[in-house]
Amino acid sequence: MLSFAVVAGVIDTIQSFASSDVILTPALAVWISVNPNSFNAAESTVEGLDPAGRAAEVFNWTLAQPAFAVFLAVALLLWMIGYQRVKPAGRFAA
Repeated sequence: MLSFAVVAGVIDTIQSFASSDVILTPALAVWISVNPNSFNAAESTVEGLDPAGRAAEVFNWTLAQPAFAVFLAVALLLWMIGYQRVKPAGRFAA
């Protein structure tokens, strides 16, 4: 995810320099260009989870954000899930 964030940031930077304006690609555009079928499946799943529509609002808001920011947030969450503390006594302590 971190490498996807870097690639998306570099692409946005190149497009911004080329057009002399700030261009930020939304995550939705990236997802649809990569695999539109998975987006349709995910959208129907999210709509089925919450009949009130709150989950769909969060889903759509997240996909409206810049792709590099979404990828960075997911990378941070995955890192926090997989983080393990270093034992204070050392590696070989009982």
